[in-house]
Amino acid sequence: MNTSLTTFVLSEPTGRDLIPAGVLEYFQTRNRMRLFTLVQHEFEESGITKAELADRLGKGADRISHLLGAPGNWTIDTASDLLFAISGAEIDYRVTHPLRRSPRNMTAPEWLYQEYQEYQAPNLMQISLDGRTVPQATYAQTLSATVNWPRVR
Repeated sequence: MNTSLTTFVLSEPTGRDLIPAGVLEYFQTRNRMRLFTLVQHEFEESGITKAELADRLGKGADRISHLLGAPGNWTIDTASDLLFAISGAEIDYRVTHPLRRSPRNMTAPEWLYQEYQEYQAPNLMQISLDGRTVPQATYAQTLSATVNWPRVR
């Protein structure tokens, strides 16, 4: 009997090769966490209470507490109802291919990449960061404020 843990290497599916259950579970969990985090963040930013949300949805406060308490296997309808009732928001869908990305050389904090991913400002000198572009001045200011540079003696 083999009692060692099985390690899965994440790679794109090819041909008719069976995708290991662990790989599928990894991506399912990853997507559940992203959706939960999205809804939780929207709820916290809205400033409404769970009781108000329950009233808006016509559900009991205990059901709302259950939904917002931990990630679950929500349906798309549940996530849609929560987001709309919280702030009138809807999910913006897109497909990404995380296994096609090249390994990152983290030269700046992750939030900086995300914050300026879609930023476009005409007539500003720009710097490319891992395929994304940010204004040079903003990059320099943010990087110097957030990175603990080693002191040179």
